[in-house]
Amino acid sequence: MEGSTQAPIRHPIPWREDDFWDQLSLDDELRRVFDICHGCRRCFNLCDSFPQLFDLIDESESGELDTVSSDAFPKIADSCTLCDMCFLTKCPYVPPHEFNIDFPHLMLRARAVEVEKKGKPPFIQNQLAQTDRNGKLGKSIGFILNFFTDINNKSYETFSTAPTKGDVTIIEYFEPHNVEFNGVIQIGRVVHAYKDVFYPNESRDYGDSGSCNNNVNCPEFVDWEAEIRSVAMILSGGGFRLCTGSLVNNVRQDLINQGVSVAFVV
Repeated sequence: MEGSTQAPIRHPIPWREDDFWDQLSLDDELRRVFDICHGCRRCFNLCDSFPQLFDLIDESESGELDTVSSDAFPKIADSCTLCDMCFLTKCPYVPPHEFNIDFPHLMLRARAVEVEKKGKPPFIQNQLAQTDRNGKLGKSIGFILNFFTDINNKSYETFSTAPTKGDVTIIEYFEPHNVEFNGVIQIGRVVHAYKDVFYPNESRDYGDSGSCNNNVNCPEFVDWEAEIRSVAMILSGGGFRLCTGSLVNNVRQDLINQGVSVAFVV
């Protein structure tokens, strides 16, 4: 069963329990969750943890998790930004689903166990965690730091987000008191990803399929795993989706993101 009709539930991190710090228990849980992620891959375009995980599996001897060494897991945990995007917007298996997937909390546990094993956190990570001190230092040289960071601002002055669950989106904008001018926010486009705008009262949720869709994450499709991993839903900026498309590579093999639908390539 994919997805859930209920709101996500966040369980507290059981860091006071002995099992939380057990290396073998952690490895079992990492392999359980990673194997589910490998079969789904809906989170492939989020933080670098997921591409790293999927590359490790694809390049392994069997093409499955069973031939991936646990020595590679700490790097995957370190690449997680703890942004919660996978838990809040992508993963169909978060609690109360029986798979009980909470990827950010698991990465936090993996980091904690790794630090416990080494005895102290790495120097750079420890210094970056001193947010009060770093904030005071950064305030005095903010005009210098901003010179470097504002190069990431897009020349067309727009930005987009991934689809989010729910019918309401709240935008928060924080502006320093001493800026040279006030910022202006304009919402250019709203894309309805998983809800039919023509039938807004119809009850639908993440994981719900149309009459032309098949749930491929089930035993009947076990021999089609390679093909399943290439299938994608293509969301357009105009507010509609192409159902469905397939991820493809080009002759240069340079991993440029391309998808092909029935009618054309995007």
